[in-house]
Amino acid sequence: MTAPEFDFSGSSLGIEVFLIVLDACYLVVFAVSSFLLFWRRDSRFLKPRFPPTLFLFFLFQLYSLAISSSSIIVGKAQTCIPLEVLYCLASVFTFHFIISPVMLLIIARFNHDKQHFAFRSQDPTSLVWRLIPYLNSVFWRLVPAVILGLLQMAVYIPLKLVVDLEGDCNRNAILVQAAFNLAIAVTASVVNFWLGRVNDPIFWKVEIIITGVLTLPTTIICPMYAFNPLIFPDWFDFRWLNVYNSLVSLFCVVIFPLCLTFPRGEKMARWTFRVTEISEGGSGLGSRTNNFLFSLKAKEVDELTAVLENTELREAFLRYCSTLWCCENVLFILDVRDFQSKFSTSEDTRDHATRIMTQFVVRDAPLEINLHDRTRKEVLNNFATRISEDLFRPAEREITDLIKNDSLKKWYATPEFKDLLSRVVSGHSGLSTNNSISRVIPLEVSDS
Repeated sequence: MTAPEFDFSGSSLGIEVFLIVLDACYLVVFAVSSFLLFWRRDSRFLKPRFPPTLFLFFLFQLYSLAISSSSIIVGKAQTCIPLEVLYCLASVFTFHFIISPVMLLIIARFNHDKQHFAFRSQDPTSLVWRLIPYLNSVFWRLVPAVILGLLQMAVYIPLKLVVDLEGDCNRNAILVQAAFNLAIAVTASVVNFWLGRVNDPIFWKVEIIITGVLTLPTTIICPMYAFNPLIFPDWFDFRWLNVYNSLVSLFCVVIFPLCLTFPRGEKMARWTFRVTEISEGGSGLGSRTNNFLFSLKAKEVDELTAVLENTELREAFLRYCSTLWCCENVLFILDVRDFQSKFSTSEDTRDHATRIMTQFVVRDAPLEINLHDRTRKEVLNNFATRISEDLFRPAEREITDLIKNDSLKKWYATPEFKDLLSRVVSGHSGLSTNNSISRVIPLEVSDS
């Protein structure tokens, strides 16, 4: 008996026009988003998501939409082979989304290890710390995807040759895809249990959950259709699920993280998901914090220097930066200032500079800082020609501005900072006689 889907040989004019316009719009969005993925690839929101595999995932969704639309317009009989390729290669090109929960857990663990490095309590020895440069490479991201694709083809080809299910030229491919979808769903359920304990400063967990919920219909319908397509009504066409998934993936996995790379997009996401955000102009910081910042400015004391020179504030700020996945910025500033202070007296300046370069500056370093390409190249060129006290000055300025305009402002708005500042003001805990904060602690920072 013929399965209902195979009876679809064409579509109405209205549907054809709709699909052609949809494909054209998708192609335009693909071109613009691909440019933005390259332009904003070093953003703290995009870099952990790994733009190269994100682009491949996006490319696959474009192929899925184009093939499915063409099949609906001209009929399935003419597009059996492209549709089978689509279903069988899905695991290869959608590996970006499959591995996202695992990568989120790995990155969270990696940022936990950074705290050991930050406080010098012990050298980070976890497997994640040693593997992170490799996990960030294109090779190690694509190899598991290729293996998964070969495994899927190894299951599909014998099934196609031996079984060749009747009723739909795509049922074999859909059956194999359904089996992998179920395996992935079970694995994701286990992983998602641990995601609840992971801090999410880049909204990756939000993306995973929303995408998982919106693609749930496909996860449920795919195995049902593969095993018995006759349970569906005559009007049901499985290919529309491909169109639906392409649109969902476009929004959740590509457009959403791209929007986060712009200040207005991040602000809207924080408002939508009720994430605490500091108000502009210092409002909402509290009188003690505002007076503290005013006193620093009046005394011409650099606010970052004031925080880093105080042991209690520095350690609290490092812990807070760990929750934002950016404590490497603070560690870099501390190491660079140590390098500059010892430059004229130390004999191992080259070794010290090399260590900073390999830990913070070069691509895929364990503690790689988020520098513009221009700044990174400038520092690398200076390191290759002559090591001076000002070797890291361009990178230091860029990272200092980043800290002051982002993580430091956010930290000021937290209850933890206000409580800590209150203790420092009342007890002068952790202060030394030459500490920058000791010049501004008196009445200027008391409650108004």
